[in-house]
Amino acid sequence: MHDGHGLYHDAVAAIDENGETAGFYRAVHLPQIPGWEGKFYFAPGDEYPLFRLAGMPVGFLICWDAFFPEAFRSLALKGARAVVVLTSASGENEDLWQRSLSAQAFFNGLYVIRVNRVGEEEQTAFSGRSFAAAPTGDLLGDPMGDVEGVAFFDIDRRAVELTRREFPFLKDRRPRTYLDIAGLSIKPESE
Repeated sequence: MHDGHGLYHDAVAAIDENGETAGFYRAVHLPQIPGWEGKFYFAPGDEYPLFRLAGMPVGFLICWDAFFPEAFRSLALKGARAVVVLTSASGENEDLWQRSLSAQAFFNGLYVIRVNRVGEEEQTAFSGRSFAAAPTGDLLGDPMGDVEGVAFFDIDRRAVELTRREFPFLKDRRPRTYLDIAGLSIKPESE
């Protein structure tokens, strides 16, 4: 996506139930690893917007973003009930994707829907294996195969609140103790 200022972004358009564009998400984290040179081609985004899709607050992440737990937590704290993760991954690390995204669903008490590319490009075979994880981290059915297709999942909107009540990770956070993650200094509390 071209932003009109000479920069290109790895981006996704959020399309609502009426077929209208609800907005765009631009990938915040871009890879710079062998075979995946996102930083060479794209400028990073700088926010995690929410989109109201079918009456539900939904966030998006693109590929490399999924390995940064802060991205999921930011969306959860903004009110996301689901996060759609668009990936271009090969089959050699499918277990890693499934474990990490299922864990993020549980840690943040939200649905995570992973949509992965299929087919081949140059020396990479993309594995498909799209899936959805419930707020408990459990998969909603088996992951799809390695061919194009459409999957339907039943999403119980009450499951987010029920899971967050049973496992109150968001409520029990202590943000002051995490300031070093953001590179901020922490002054010790006086005793």
